[in-house]
Amino acid sequence: MKNLFSLKTFKTAFSMLVLFMVTGSLSAQDYRYFLAQHEGNSTNLYEVSLDGTDANLSLVHTVGYRAHIAYHESTKSIYFVNETNANYENFSLESNSIESSAVIGASGSFVAASFSDGINLTLGNGSNGKIYTIPADFLTTDLTEVASAPVSGGDVAYDGSDLYLATRSGNRLMKFNGVGFDLQTNIPQKVTGMARTADGNFLLSFFGSTTLKKYSPAGALVETYNLKVGDLSYQGLNGDLASGTFSTACLPFRVDAYVPGTQADLLSPVSALRQIADNAL
Repeated sequence: MKNLFSLKTFKTAFSMLVLFMVTGSLSAQDYRYFLAQHEGNSTNLYEVSLDGTDANLSLVHTVGYRAHIAYHESTKSIYFVNETNANYENFSLESNSIESSAVIGASGSFVAASFSDGINLTLGNGSNGKIYTIPADFLTTDLTEVASAPVSGGDVAYDGSDLYLATRSGNRLMKFNGVGFDLQTNIPQKVTGMARTADGNFLLSFFGSTTLKKYSPAGALVETYNLKVGDLSYQGLNGDLASGTFSTACLPFRVDAYVPGTQADLLSPVSALRQIADNAL
């Protein structure tokens, strides 16, 4: 008797079932957080998984210079911005590789980076206390000045069209009013990064701290997370934070893995289960 449920049909249905089990739905939206950490003159990029009061780190990629990061949602890419010259390149989270690079050749200490609209990079220069924008088209080389600001370490991030600045100078969270910056609240010392959270707050990282902290745009402390690598506590270095959304159905499902000094090649559970099905059939 002919089996009407063909092998091809089974594999298709099986793949869709596995994908649904992993993501919750085929069109589910996820929100991801990324932490850049400076190790000497290199930068390690980690994905941050918030689980209860823990912030678990998984190594994603390493670049050979001190970088600050911004996440580009539509291309699912991390933009690495060189701290010393504002040169940037985009790392695709889908292909796990650097795809394009741009030489800006500016001078300063570019310690803050964020996307406002998916088109323009916003950069903070700690050397001259200025905030700039530049189209992330890999062609434009001129920075456009936006405002003077007390940029000193820290980071910039957006809540909609509102620009916020976290700064080591005075340990402040500030909001841009169109001309200057208004104080929202005081924050712990040595802030290194800031990124918007899925619930509309801001996640902040700090040098020498074993925690990340979540603040509301108005400046209220919402939550504290313990940085972890596996079961071990992790102490933050200089670096940056970035965040954004993408469909989990489009990207490999990551599992936590960390090997000091290496980048782990992680096998997607979806791929693994498909291989099981292929071998069984």
